[in-house]
Amino acid sequence: MTTNFYLNAVARLLATVTLALTLSACATVAETYQAAVEPLSLELVLDRINTSARALELEEIMLKAMPISAASKWPKQVSSMIPSAEYGKLAAIVMQESLYSMRRERRQSTLGRISGRTLGGAFGGFTFSPSPIKIKVLYHQGLLFKNFPDLYYIREYLDHEPGEEDIGNFGRKIIGGDYSPVFNKSFYRFLKYSPAFKPKREHFLGTFDGKSVEFYPNVTEAVISLADNPGDLRAALDAMEIVYDERKEKLRDIEEKLEEIKDLKEAKAGRAEKNRRKNEMKVLKAELDRIGKDYREKMKIWKVQVAAVKMQKTALSGEQKALAINIQHTIDATKGLGRDAVTLLTIALIKLPLALMNLPNELEELAYSPMAGPRIERLIRNSVSLGENASIIKNGLNLFGDEADTMDGLFDARVKIKTAGG
Repeated sequence: MTTNFYLNAVARLLATVTLALTLSACATVAETYQAAVEPLSLELVLDRINTSARALELEEIMLKAMPISAASKWPKQVSSMIPSAEYGKLAAIVMQESLYSMRRERRQSTLGRISGRTLGGAFGGFTFSPSPIKIKVLYHQGLLFKNFPDLYYIREYLDHEPGEEDIGNFGRKIIGGDYSPVFNKSFYRFLKYSPAFKPKREHFLGTFDGKSVEFYPNVTEAVISLADNPGDLRAALDAMEIVYDERKEKLRDIEEKLEEIKDLKEAKAGRAEKNRRKNEMKVLKAELDRIGKDYREKMKIWKVQVAAVKMQKTALSGEQKALAINIQHTIDATKGLGRDAVTLLTIALIKLPLALMNLPNELEELAYSPMAGPRIERLIRNSVSLGENASIIKNGLNLFGDEADTMDGLFDARVKIKTAGG
């Protein structure tokens, strides 16, 4: 039965390769092929789940928090291929991580005994290759942020709702003394939900044809600025954002509960206490599902209003066309990150059951590896929540992937219309 499971898993990975080739997603193709031939490792499963979480976080930041204008350069940068020189530099940096170090062979893995081959860990002198999608995520982070946390950080939140003074102080640390309140909405999002991410100052500055331009706090606000039905769009967006904030608050509760469950495992708490926390988690996830359904209902109204934008024919000025093109670049980038994250999650969930079976052997291997103590501690602590985290990430990817789809190709026809006087 286990051998059949493994063979089916490989077949599913190869099917994902075929899909990725169809989508021409280079990082996805490389990642899937690599996953099909690499040895089994729960540490790699954890790394892929955390990388997918970061890809989702970047997708949300691009949709909800990054300022955008006709002068913005970041939308085209994140939607373009990684320059080969930059890819090489990042690959070299990733290779320095202990995860990719050589590990000594100690004994044949559980899966190796089942399949007749040695496959667990980095056995027989095998060294894991850097994840192509991880490199892409790191590249995007480097483009957008001056500072950002590592993939294993525990998010910290403010203990109060950010006020204007909090937002202004945070913004001035990024931009300087010439901070403008026009960016309050962007920095509110960063400060409340992603305070460890410090965007680069350059993304809040710029000119178009030598003139100052209007910045919008995020891509949805930019869409509204180019639409002939801004009032209807505004009402639909405001309704969505109320539920979005409710969802983020619930995710915060879930993150805190997961940390409590991990602490209980480390403290070897009794079964009754563990079951109580697990039941509390079930309640929180049910509430998250309800909020997600509510968000989708609100998104249906937004989708109808946005669909009308695609049919509008009002001519765009040169600056508006540049903004429209940047909107599309942003959507292309977020959809690409979404595909990458789905690939990582699919691979991780396929490999998770057998990787858990092989954990005793992997821990023995890790004992002879660089940074053994912290890696073993991290792996054991996080193994309890891998399935929960993957499920939550998957739901978020579906939700924001659908939201990005609503804005895909909105201004294609209008961008092609000749600008008056042009």
